[in-house]
Amino acid sequence: MDKVTVLQQCVDQMTLDMFNALRLLPPLDTEDDSNAEVVAEQLERIKGLAKDLLLSAKRTNEVIDTLPGLDKTEADQLEELRLLQ
Repeated sequence: MDKVTVLQQCVDQMTLDMFNALRLLPPLDTEDDSNAEVVAEQLERIKGLAKDLLLSAKRTNEVIDTLPGLDKTEADQLEELRLLQ
């Protein structure tokens, strides 16, 4: 698989993780002390969703770092494109 496709998959996964984090998070009810166990479960769920999102972002950054041309200026990249034509 080419690097652009891998990058697109990483971005898609990160977007899905963000969507799930926003969609699946229940409203946090900290007012009712009798629900301490429920609040603790909600906090664990939030931590899990945040961890998934951070891992997706890290993977996306790793793929971006492997893309060619990051060490070249725009002029260098344009010259390389001109030579390829």
